[in-house]
Parts: sequence; C-alpha cells; structure tokens
Amino acid sequence: MAERLKVLFFCESFPALGWMARALLEKAAPSLVEAWCGGGKKTFLPQGAALALAEAGVDPGRLEPRDMGDPSSGDFDLVVTLCKGEGRGKLGEKASLALLLSDPILLDWPLPELPGREGPGSVKEWRRARDFLQGRISSLLEHGYLEALARQRARRNLLVESLEVGILIHDEKRRIAFFNKAAEKILGISRREALGKDCREVFGGAGLCGKECAFFPGRPPLKGRREHQVFFLDGKGRRKRLKMTRTPMEILPG
Repeated sequence: MAERLKVLFFCESFPALGWMARALLEKAAPSLVEAWCGGGKKTFLPQGAALALAEAGVDPGRLEPRDMGDPSSGDFDLVVTLCKGEGRGKLGEKASLALLLSDPILLDWPLPELPGREGPGSVKEWRRARDFLQGRISSLLEHGYLEALARQRARRNLLVESLEVGILIHDEKRRIAFFNKAAEKILGISRREALGKDCREVFGGAGLCGKECAFFPGRPPLKGRREHQVFFLDGKGRRKRLKMTRTPMEILPG
C-alpha cells in the first residue's frame, strides 16, 4: 500500500490515553497505519501507563512525540475519541478543524473507567485501559475494517485528484478545508499554502470570491447553486479571470 492510513486518537480531558492507543495500534499494524494523538494540552506518559505498555511489548522510551500539532497537516482517515462526553460534535477547535479538513470516519471508544482521574493512576488501572484498547484495535484489524477503509480512501482520492475542475471547500469561518490538485494548478497556490488558512489570508482582500462570498458582511445566506466570475491574482501575481460555481454544503463528521 502506497500510503498508510492516518489515525488520530483524541481525548482532551485525559490525553495520555491517546499516547497509549497510538502506541498499541502502531505496534499491531506498523505497515498499515500512522497513528497520532491529540488533546487539550501537552502531556507525559504516566509511569503506570509506561509499565503497562512495556508488558505489551512496546518500549515507551522509543515513542517519539507526535501530537496533532497544526491541524492543517492532519488529513486524517480515522478519528477515535476515547473519553466520555467528547464524541462527535463535542471536540475542541483544533480537532474540529482536523475533522473538516479530511472528513474522516469518526469512532467513539469511551473507556468505561479512566485510570487515575485525580492522579497518575496505578499500573492495574492502566492495564485495564490497555486491554480495552487492545480489544478494540484487534476488532478493527481482524475483521478487515482498516483495509476496507484504506481501499475506499484510495478510490476516492484517485477520483477527486483526477478531475480537471478545481475544488475548494471552506467552512463558515472561511478556513480552507479542501484543495485538490486542479485547484493548485488553476490558482497557482499549493495545498500546503492553503489548507487550514482563512481564504482572505491566502488570496488577499475579501478572499477569492470577494464581495460575492456568502459570508461577506451583510450578504444573505447562500441558497442553492450559484455561478459568477471573479478576477484574482494567482500565486505568481498574475491577474486571471475565473468562472466559479458555489454550492452550500453541510458536512457531518463520521
């Protein structure tokens, strides 16, 4: 498989769980996935968690830091929430943008009991958490769900990237969430320069659509499909005319 699936484990109230889940998944399927963890703050791996991982054959000392970081570099295929009350619709700003950027499958794996809510937690508590996560991960692998997801994502990406029509998607805050290869070629701006940024920051002024933008102050909400032409400066400063079709969408995570 050319590219590994990118999986994000997220628990804002207890981010050490993400570290554990990430380590277990990468040990179980190193050639299939690249796992990340995210939370509301930088974290460390408690001693009890490190011991529980070591018993499972994972060397905690070899875990390089790989937090979610800038969500514009996310492009996740699967996002798994690990704490109760942090399922779909209740993620933080960073994680919500990561979901919008890549439209991943969203799973909720709330642990029945979090280890050490008021402290680092005992080895026994972390073993229970490890066993719970290993059971869920085994189900993903043994039943072929991850392989099926990888095939589906590959087909979708091939279709979208083979189009000669540029596709740009942004949210209500004008943060660019999708930018295909054709858009790069037409607009003269790379995906890396565009993703996660405000449209106005990328294209200057009032953004690519200018005053035609549905989110321009004073404009009524966009309803249905609408076509118009705009002039813009591409990445090399050349003035171009662009025919645009705008369509409102509602994307629900998962």
